[in-house]
Amino acid sequence: MDVVGAYETYIAQEQGVLDLKYEAARTRLERARLLGLLADGSDI
Repeated sequence: MDVVGAYETYIAQEQGVLDLKYEAARTRLERARLLGLLADGSDI
């Protein structure tokens, strides 16, 4: 196995992990918004 191929595979997997974390955070924020748990900065 060449080093570049292994590194590219590793980077692709890490990018997938980061994508999932980002999507999970966006989902939590959207749920909080729908439940009315977020403050509107313009009202403060």
